Amino acid sequence: MALLLKKTGLSLFFWVILFPLFAQPPAGSVIIGDFRIDGNTRTRNHIIIREMPFKTGDTLTLEALYRGLQKARENIYNTKLFKSVEVYPGTLEQGALGIHIKVTEQWYTYPLPYIELADRSLNAWIDEHNASLDRLSYGIRFIQKNLSGRNDNLELVFTTGFDHQVKLLYTTPYLSRAMQSRIRFEGGTHVSREIPYGTSPDNRQEYYQGTEMSWRQWYLSAGYIIRKGIHKSEWLTFRLDHIKLADTILTLNPDFFYGNPTHQYFPTLSYKLRYDKADNVMYPLRGYNYEINLKKQGLDLKGGVNSAQVTSQGNYYIPLGNDWFASAGLKGGITLPFDQPYYNTKAMGYEKDVIRGYENYLIDGHAFLIGTSEIKRRLFHFNIYTPVQEGGLNSIPFSLYLKAFSDAGRSWSNRPTQLTNKWLWGGGIGLDIVTIYDISLSINFAINSQGEAGLFFHKTP
Repeated sequence: MALLLKKTGLSLFFWVILFPLFAQPPAGSVIIGDFRIDGNTRTRNHIIIREMPFKTGDTLTLEALYRGLQKARENIYNTKLFKSVEVYPGTLEQGALGIHIKVTEQWYTYPLPYIELADRSLNAWIDEHNASLDRLSYGIRFIQKNLSGRNDNLELVFTTGFDHQVKLLYTTPYLSRAMQSRIRFEGGTHVSREIPYGTSPDNRQEYYQGTEMSWRQWYLSAGYIIRKGIHKSEWLTFRLDHIKLADTILTLNPDFFYGNPTHQYFPTLSYKLRYDKADNVMYPLRGYNYEINLKKQGLDLKGGVNSAQVTSQGNYYIPLGNDWFASAGLKGGITLPFDQPYYNTKAMGYEKDVIRGYENYLIDGHAFLIGTSEIKRRLFHFNIYTPVQEGGLNSIPFSLYLKAFSDAGRSWSNRPTQLTNKWLWGGGIGLDIVTIYDISLSINFAINSQGEAGLFFHKTP
């Protein structure tokens, strides 16, 4: 109870003292009254109230009330619309306890310079290309979050330099009063002078770079998003791709695409189910989440792009007390049929699918499995204050976590290389730096099964 009073202030304390004078709810319970919301200049009230785990008129025990207030804060924060969220008891009126929600909105408009790597990760850019600035694409990224105040988002990206890219993305508001579904549209073009056409026997990426643009792609997609509750979301997406490659790829790797190796046009139908009951969607410390993805790519049964893929992952996060935290995760996938063109053999070695310690390697396959474990301690949390007062940017928070980690995994491939078809291990220590909007940078020192050690970098998002 002491923690409850500390978290929720004196208003709840006086309510508990005076509660026996009101006979409506059972002893030790509270009736939820109206919600009062402050700080939402743009965001509509119903977008915030949707995330509440209880509603006006519910009767809760004091323990359930405390848990509900904590969960409400997490749910509202995880909409990614606010820099800070407070949820606490308000005043007692006519036997019902009002709930006060106070938010600080983010800066929703971002017309920012945009820099993107041509490589699959920071580590590949540094290790394979000596962090060459010639491999950067640059341009502008315009983001308008919360466009109408109903959590609809617009994004436009335009880049030139190493790659040329145009991308437009829009997620609609909820389509009905029930606020259970919306639609996501995306389209764009991607033109590059380089094609990663193969993997060497020692698991290094092989590139072809022509004097003119070697990769030309356009795509269109529409997705239907279903979110009936707070924690469960489903995506059903249909996408069309058109890809044209330089003729040289036919010589370098005839198996890059089956069928016509330099020209492909194919549809993709995918379904994703995600259940997230973690405290923070970007940098979780408590709770769990899992995800299942089904994807059917292409319809060509006589060659070309034709695959069915299943991937899934699950993570569990445990607070140990005194700023110590632990986590464990498992991720895997399989692609059928096993005989696939090179384009469809991605397994491990990309930013999110990696055994730490093997960031410099590309480990292809038609199936893979990765297990992760981690223990960390929060070292510091502090704020740097700025002269900017709008968009909740008057201060920039920083949290630092020291961690130890251990990963293990394997890929299965019918094109064997040095690191495929065998169990691999990597582990080490690292430092996570978490800042505004839960952007994080990990600096890891890791060693792998081959006895190789190095410093590696990861960023989120």
